[in-house]
Amino acid sequence: MEALSLGDIRAEGLPVGSLQSFWVRTHANQHGYCHIVLEVNAQEKEDELLSWRQREVKVYGKGQLLFVGVVTGAGVKTVSGHKIMSIDLLSLSRKMDVKKKSRTFQALDKTLGDVAREIAIPYHVDVLIENDVVISRMLYQHDETDWEFLRRLCESMGLMLFCDSSSSMIRLSLGFVPFRHYECAGRIRSHGSHVSYFEVQRRRENTRKKSRVDEFADTKLSTYDLLPGAGYGLMLAEREQAVLGSQIRVNGDFLDNELLVRHREGLCATAAVQKNRWHKPCYIPGEVIAVQGQQVKMKFECDDKQDEGKARWIAHENTVNNYMYSMPDVGDKAFAYFEESGELVVLGSHRGGLDGNTDYQNPENRSLTSENQMIQFQPESTVCIAGRDGEQSSRIVGDTSAGIDIISSEDILIQTPQKLTLQAKEEKADDKAVKLMPGFNRGYNAYTGAGGVPLEQRYSLLKAAELGVDTVSMNQLSPMLEPVAASSAAKSLDACTKGR
Repeated sequence: MEALSLGDIRAEGLPVGSLQSFWVRTHANQHGYCHIVLEVNAQEKEDELLSWRQREVKVYGKGQLLFVGVVTGAGVKTVSGHKIMSIDLLSLSRKMDVKKKSRTFQALDKTLGDVAREIAIPYHVDVLIENDVVISRMLYQHDETDWEFLRRLCESMGLMLFCDSSSSMIRLSLGFVPFRHYECAGRIRSHGSHVSYFEVQRRRENTRKKSRVDEFADTKLSTYDLLPGAGYGLMLAEREQAVLGSQIRVNGDFLDNELLVRHREGLCATAAVQKNRWHKPCYIPGEVIAVQGQQVKMKFECDDKQDEGKARWIAHENTVNNYMYSMPDVGDKAFAYFEESGELVVLGSHRGGLDGNTDYQNPENRSLTSENQMIQFQPESTVCIAGRDGEQSSRIVGDTSAGIDIISSEDILIQTPQKLTLQAKEEKADDKAVKLMPGFNRGYNAYTGAGGVPLEQRYSLLKAAELGVDTVSMNQLSPMLEPVAASSAAKSLDACTKGR
């Protein structure tokens, strides 16, 4: 590209005027910036000039697109009778840096590209990925704009984020995928190099053990070619290097482009930035949408919707003691402890609503629950329930005053290889102690009313093997044989048949 002067620059989308100053700056992890100063018609009203905010502006140099951005600031002043307007522009990527939001990315098999493309959908961004790695840890965008979160995500992975400031649409490069390739041999001027040995040492000790000093050497060059900017590839000494940053400004009669160039192997976040939020804790509230053993799936409050298929199983560690857990139910509110490093655990929960469930109506009752099972400690009793919901359930209640109650919708099996002894208090049981269901005591009452002897000793089965085999002990424990009293009908029948 040939050398250009201020007279060769044209801004499309701004008031008509004479260009007084022009400056462009681009750099990795930053929006492109452009500052323009125009002398406009003195008859222009200030309120109209200041109404150009958020307008999209394209800057050309002899027909070549140099910068595309949005007006983010404007000022008007009068100097010696001339009305001067200054305009600040930021690259189109600024549209991603307006609204702060919170959300999670839970899928275990998501990649860097999956996350970037999901973020890019509302802005129609062209996303370039150097290495589309799998990110198994959960990601949390916490009150950040999409640009802030995407930049932080790249930094946490040791990558740099580039935006193409000379594109008519938003183009982002995660890592280094050159927007364009340039070969400027013979038209560049070198202004020296610089390297931070301290930063290289910090990388070796914290993030990249095999870092070499020459990878992080920054070289300053200048050229009249105004096209290369941050994120562009530049061929130098038969090797493509990366443009880390650029500045276009007036140098004498012409515009000069100062480039900051680095080997592509050295394009990574500093050690301090990469680990900046690695272990910073935060708590994310949400609702339990599934329970499995000692794990839960969560729909966090910051997520508008959550696909249960993509939600991850998170360990629930609300410990009562070393080996007892109180598990929440579906619909309960819960709180997850999260660190950027991948630490994620649900530490507590509370009942979101009873929904007709009487298990939690009395605050004095303490409950331990796990999926569909529960142990409840009441002031005067302990309740063990298997199958809280549904038709199949079993319940054992131990009450200090009423004794033990066993209720089951299925069979009750008592099995032992040794003795099974059922023993009551050692005293004779009278008729009042025998509590039969209503209607079932009529026969016994008729028996005792006719002079029958009440039972003085209850049966006791010592061994299951005695049934049907040895009746000696059972006979010994049975009541004495009573004489049979013949009825009137029997006596009449005996009289009729007497002598036969």
